Amino acid sequence: MLTTLTNHDAETAHSKHSTSLYEFMMMMLSIVSVVLAVLLLIKDMDPGIYRLLRVFDLIVCGVFFIAFWTGFWRSDHKWQYAKSHWYDLVASIPFSESLRLLRVVQVYRVAKMLYLTKGRFDFHFVSRLGNTIAGLLLLELLIIFGGSFLVFYLETGLAQSPINEPEEAIWWALVTVSTVGYGDFYPVTDIGRLAASVLIVIGVGNYALLSGYFAQQFLGRDEEKEAIKDAVRETHIEVKILRNELRALRKQLSELTDKEK
Repeated sequence: MLTTLTNHDAETAHSKHSTSLYEFMMMMLSIVSVVLAVLLLIKDMDPGIYRLLRVFDLIVCGVFFIAFWTGFWRSDHKWQYAKSHWYDLVASIPFSESLRLLRVVQVYRVAKMLYLTKGRFDFHFVSRLGNTIAGLLLLELLIIFGGSFLVFYLETGLAQSPINEPEEAIWWALVTVSTVGYGDFYPVTDIGRLAASVLIVIGVGNYALLSGYFAQQFLGRDEEKEAIKDAVRETHIEVKILRNELRALRKQLSELTDKEK
């Protein structure tokens, strides 16, 4: 589902200083990618936290892989797209520990975005439907990352806590941000419950925004169709009037011709 802007115009970005939600979230994911690469190099890390960060790293690699190839196949100028988005392909490779620092190429994306926008982000949602959906999904993904890491760090090791594995923390964050709340995993500390409350509020807002955007898209299309129909009706009426006037002119011309004869 992830899609990319295949016809990015740098001069337009410079003049308007506007950024789509997808572009901004990819920039944030690039920062997360670099941070993960650095953290995974730390020795003597807790095995559970390492596993959790490793899962995050693989998911991020998958996102960049899908983003690159989706944009590549959608682009009309594939070679030019590959040259301008090479950093997505590099970031999609789950490097070994010795090569993981190559992920710092994602700093290029961040610097490029800051340069184009001059550090001022004027978000616009008037973009392709796929871009907006992809941006909201990436936002959801980052929220799940943050929530699962926080609750795992706070709750694991406690005797009364049901969350003791990285996979359990990710599952808890997923069902919490989606407001499903199965209740099989839950935080027991006050800070963990506060984090859960924040995730629920953000999740409700994100899904409301997504639903509203879908509704706006469909309603906008219906209004556009009605406007086109009205324009066609008016055109038909004007054509009919012009035909009647043309007949009247022909009749008058014929009468004048007969009189001259």
